[in-house]
Amino acid sequence: MGGIPVAVVSSDDKFEFCMKLGAKGCINRKKFSHWGMLPHWKDTAAYGEWLKGARAFGAALWEVLGERRNPRLVFEHPGEDTVPTSIFVCDTGGMVVICAGTSGYNAVVDLRYLWMRQKRFQGSHFANDDQAKALNDLVSAGKVDPCLSETFTFEQIAHVHQLMYENLPLAPTWQGHSLTSQYRPNRAYFYGSADEYLLGVRDGDFKYILNLTRERDELYDLGSDPTEQKNIAHTQRDKTNELRGRTAAWLRSQIGRQ
Repeated sequence: MGGIPVAVVSSDDKFEFCMKLGAKGCINRKKFSHWGMLPHWKDTAAYGEWLKGARAFGAALWEVLGERRNPRLVFEHPGEDTVPTSIFVCDTGGMVVICAGTSGYNAVVDLRYLWMRQKRFQGSHFANDDQAKALNDLVSAGKVDPCLSETFTFEQIAHVHQLMYENLPLAPTWQGHSLTSQYRPNRAYFYGSADEYLLGVRDGDFKYILNLTRERDELYDLGSDPTEQKNIAHTQRDKTNELRGRTAAWLRSQIGRQ
């Protein structure tokens, strides 16, 4: 669609992961100190300091792009701490989309940048039931590439909330590769630990899963069966045994890192 994504993250170690997902470049927001609610415009000293920081952040965007070009679309999540800067750096006629308020709900803006530059501040709350199902269908069909480090059951919601509250990092061995992206490596190993313990590998169009809970091999040809409906492990024994051996070797290497 012609968009050039730029990721704003909280640490440099997230850069590589974002770049693999297609970001043009990344900015570490911790390198700027002007975040927070917008100072009152009558407090010229405080407002001047904020403006200096917002302009420096805008310059960082230009540096990533290699030209003095402001974003037409800004996806906002933190809310209170970042909305003033998002609206400031957004291009004339552009839009800031807000879907949350993790740093607070009182988003103060300088209205001059809205009316004089014809910018829009748009709320978004994802989807209703029908739209959520439509998105799941797109994921199942391989047309949308979800980026997940782990999946959980409904009963684990409390545990997941605790992980988010503590802001726990990804495991050091998490590769950051999608199994469905066109940019994926030719071979990628994975594991899952929700209702069942799963290990596996994607090798080209083949996806092998070792279900340790059910003691079962699964093999799918994602080229012809992207939604994994037909388990061909019993008819492709040579390929199944090959990928089972590779998965076992990968598991031993991971254990050796502990």
